Amino acid sequence: MFFVCVREDMDIAQALAEIFSEAGFSVGSSPDDAELAESGAGIVIWSQISSTRPVFLAMAQRVINAGKALIVNAGASLPRVIAETPNFDLAHWNGDPADAVLNPLFFAVDQMAAEARDETLASELNASGLDNGWTAPLPTGRIKPERNVVVPLAAAS
Repeated sequence: MFFVCVREDMDIAQALAEIFSEAGFSVGSSPDDAELAESGAGIVIWSQISSTRPVFLAMAQRVINAGKALIVNAGASLPRVIAETPNFDLAHWNGDPADAVLNPLFFAVDQMAAEARDETLASELNASGLDNGWTAPLPTGRIKPERNVVVPLAAAS
């Protein structure tokens, strides 16, 4: 995961980064396009100041377009264009890492990280040829369970 913010919002980004890092999430810097595709989530800190900065807006749009954005509202109204992106109101968050207001954000980050891991694993399996579409034939007819079958230990290994 990574954060997108302006210098003036570094305090909230740093506090969240420490909390997520302590919870076991890998927190990194803003990724390039290849890394963005493999990243779990991009936390976009939306504030009155950041919403006026063109460089921030371009990076936020890039993360939104990649489907990796989670918007943390730090006290600014969200434009309708990004209001459909998952967003979390932390305008009144006091920095307490145990505050329940963080729970939905943690859940969303965890879900996005799991999806990214699944996608990465699937692409690695496909690239290695281990997932080449092979399927086992399904049994036909009536399946009748066998009872009292004893498998010797030597044969089981």
